[in-house]
Amino acid sequence: MSIAKKEIKKTKAKNKIVFLTVNMRKTTKIVSVNKFILLLLSAILYNSTVSAQNQLYEPYKIEDDKRNNSFFLVPETALRFGTYTNVEIAPQIGYYITDRWSVGAGPHYSFYHNIGHSSTQLSSTHMFGIKSFTRFSVIRNAAEVLPFYLFDELFTHIEYEKINLSNEYFNIPSASKDRIWVDYFYIGVGISQIINPRSSYFVMLLWNLDQSYFYLYNNPTYRVGIKISLK
Repeated sequence: MSIAKKEIKKTKAKNKIVFLTVNMRKTTKIVSVNKFILLLLSAILYNSTVSAQNQLYEPYKIEDDKRNNSFFLVPETALRFGTYTNVEIAPQIGYYITDRWSVGAGPHYSFYHNIGHSSTQLSSTHMFGIKSFTRFSVIRNAAEVLPFYLFDELFTHIEYEKINLSNEYFNIPSASKDRIWVDYFYIGVGISQIINPRSSYFVMLLWNLDQSYFYLYNNPTYRVGIKISLK
């Protein structure tokens, strides 16, 4: 009886050992399968991301963007409220004569209101006029020139503006009429950054060459805007 019991115990022990070994192998296989699935999913996600990035950045290639003989819009606006209120609207339509050289023009309207204005007769005024500009792209694709990426384009900017001002508000000396026309001439440089295939934003640093008594902006003038392609 004791010998039989011992043999049964050994058999049970062996069965237990075999059972544990099988479970460990199954666990190992499950872990290996899980790793394989994770690696496969990672590869799929990576390929999808790369493909999406390629599709995303492919339209942004500057060398594929031929701008000559195309129109664009510059919806220039400025808003400021408080003691000094300024509402300015100056939409401009531009045209690319060549891939680098563009010209444009548009109306300009401004409303000023100054609570602390020194004049006792008038604290607000309306200004209107027209502006025109020309730009030349010095660097069309900055990524090909610079060792690091900062912007897409570097351009020069020349602008002429003719504005009708109120003599009563600005107290312009030697002005014999209630309203007079004033000429402004700006020159400067700017950089632009592509947002999507149809639009970009730009930053300009301009200098007003007319330093008369009634110039509106201090030197230098910083300007930020958006350009929208109409082609």
